[in-house]
Amino acid sequence: MKETKPEIHEGKIVSVSETQIISTCVEGDEWQHTLAKDAKVTCDGKQSKLDELKVGMPVRVTTCTDDDSKASCVSAGKKQSIPYA
Repeated sequence: MKETKPEIHEGKIVSVSETQIISTCVEGDEWQHTLAKDAKVTCDGKQSKLDELKVGMPVRVTTCTDDDSKASCVSAGKKQSIPYA
């Protein structure tokens, strides 16, 4: 399997569950990602669980290098507290 550069999607949360996040970007496109096994999730700079995030929060989702449908990092909360992964 060919590895690719991870992509970063910024937008707002549409829905979340224990293992999946759906978000929209500025252009209005909807993105659906499954959380990778070793993914990092943060909210306002603090470690969190995916299902603790709220609909409408700003979010930055970083995809895995081997599968762009999986998220390696999800950072949500205040825009200034979202670090780049």
